[in-house]
Amino acid sequence: MGKRFEEYLEVIYEIVKKKGYARAKDLVNAMNVSPSTVTEMVQKMDKEGYVNYEKYGGVTLTEKGRKLVEKLAKKH
Repeated sequence: MGKRFEEYLEVIYEIVKKKGYARAKDLVNAMNVSPSTVTEMVQKMDKEGYVNYEKYGGVTLTEKGRKLVEKLAKKH
């Protein structure tokens, strides 16, 4: 798992804390990346069980994703 992956998780976590879910558009704006880059990463994270992702819907963290973010927060 790379640094970029961790950054996405942390950004998703912060947005979900505020709104209850994150949208691809939120991630595009927060991370200054293209929509296709966000979609690719979020789909990968969904497949690996870190987020729940619905196309055209929101992104939320799974239990596995939340635990990892909390672990990362302690590390930083």
